[in-house]
Amino acid sequence: MSQLPQPLTASISVLIADADRMSAHLIADGLMRGRNDIVVVAISNSFAETVRELEKSQPDIALINAHLHDGRLKGYHVL
Repeated sequence: MSQLPQPLTASISVLIADADRMSAHLIADGLMRGRNDIVVVAISNSFAETVRELEKSQPDIALINAHLHDGRLKGYHVL
């Protein structure tokens, strides 16, 4: 009797970039609450840190606030 393939347990990696660290952590907690398939791989609060973390962790999803610490609307420059 042949075995059926086992489903892969895939996780979704997320980077959160927000000038307000508390907000970023609240978002992370909300995303992961009751879920075992979402992994927050990085939280950043500046343009430079966000770019560095994107290159390092290569997340599936990046939630980036438009207003980061490096200046007005720097979040848009990440894209």
